[in-house]
Amino acid sequence: YGTTVPDVCAFEAQMEALEQANEVYPSLSSQLLPINVYQASIQKAREELVSIRSSLELNMKVGAKPNWAGLSQQLHSGELGRVQQTMEGADAYIGERPMENWEEAAWDTMNFEEAPDRYKKIVTPIQRTNSFLCLVFSCYNDPRAPASTDTLLSIKMLDEGLRLGQFGNKNVNAESMLYNVDDIISKMDSYLGNIQKLENYYNQ
Repeated sequence: YGTTVPDVCAFEAQMEALEQANEVYPSLSSQLLPINVYQASIQKAREELVSIRSSLELNMKVGAKPNWAGLSQQLHSGELGRVQQTMEGADAYIGERPMENWEEAAWDTMNFEEAPDRYKKIVTPIQRTNSFLCLVFSCYNDPRAPASTDTLLSIKMLDEGLRLGQFGNKNVNAESMLYNVDDIISKMDSYLGNIQKLENYYNQ
């Protein structure tokens, strides 16, 4: 069971990524875990979300009312229930590329709140992870925002939808929630893809 050269290289790459993240996020230095730990947790959260999707698909197939309370409990349990903290840890590694000059100037004129204090730019091979949607989400989709912003906002929308479903809101049904779940899964896949790009970058 000897240690191989690839094992050593992978470990050194993880340490390099961790050191860079700790330098940029000193307040989190004692809390950050290796990036592959976050990756595995987010992958598990995705699997749990797929389970919610399967339940909604079955409800649609048989024409039954979803168990909104049960689905809400699933969303708040397991890795899904911890996904915000998990993604915030992964965000420290992913970082964000600087904005173009015209974008910096545009945001300066909008007087939106600044990005979170702990958020700084890290130059990585990953392209911008949040869309320029200020008219929809205000400062939440500032291109400087953490990479998980869009995904976590969509999860909050799902949480609110499930809550309204429990109160009998007629605008909430299996089809609309299924659309929301599919959207989150797609965003999680993109986020996991960014983590993989980062790992490839440090392992090259």
